Amino acid sequence: MLYRFKSNLFVPGHKMHNLEDVQRTDVNALIIDLEDGCPDDLKKEAREDLINNFKDGNKFSKPVFVRVNDPITDLGREDIDWISDYQEQIEAIILPASFKGVRGLFFGAADFSAGLKAKLAWEPLLYARSKVAIAAAMYDLFTIDAPFFFLDDPEGCEKEAIAVKNMGFTGKACIHPSQVDIINKAFEPTKEEKEEAMKVLKEYEKIGGSGVIKVDGRMVDEPIAEAMRLRLELGEDDD
Repeated sequence: MLYRFKSNLFVPGHKMHNLEDVQRTDVNALIIDLEDGCPDDLKKEAREDLINNFKDGNKFSKPVFVRVNDPITDLGREDIDWISDYQEQIEAIILPASFKGVRGLFFGAADFSAGLKAKLAWEPLLYARSKVAIAAAMYDLFTIDAPFFFLDDPEGCEKEAIAVKNMGFTGKACIHPSQVDIINKAFEPTKEEKEEAMKVLKEYEKIGGSGVIKVDGRMVDEPIAEAMRLRLELGEDDD
């Protein structure tokens, strides 16, 4: 299911000794970071540690993404070559470039703002976030938004998570376990939203699942019904 990655916790590749602790949280997936989150002099050691975890029968109890180094560099190509032997144990590789076989998009706010020479804030990045959400919707891809970088501002994290959810993102990355529950809750449909979706779909199915029907004064056709299905899918238990 491509829409089950609500919360996605970054784990620096050189700190995988913390795996046992982070996997006790309710995070939906782990992003093992071999790129920016890992010091240059520890990147190769981190990659070997990751491979050893896979060789030992996969010590990951959560779905795993791997963020590799830029594939135009020798280091990045080596990352991909080494990891490809264990592709069945990972959900996907996070790349800084476009490739065939893409399943989802990750918005790298820090990299983008640095390249744009813009402030790392909501307003300067709104257009770029919108483009990511639109592109993903066109090709039915999942979307993971960048982390909220201010650890002492849980209200800000919640506000941003709700905002990107309303834009169409299906999940958000986090950089600390304290953000996991905040993000999960933000992406979880409320009880009222679930009840509305079930009612709409029930009435829509009464006309054969096609055409147009009015439910509580609102027009419902196939695009609305599909939005209700996705709402319920985001609310499904991921365990």
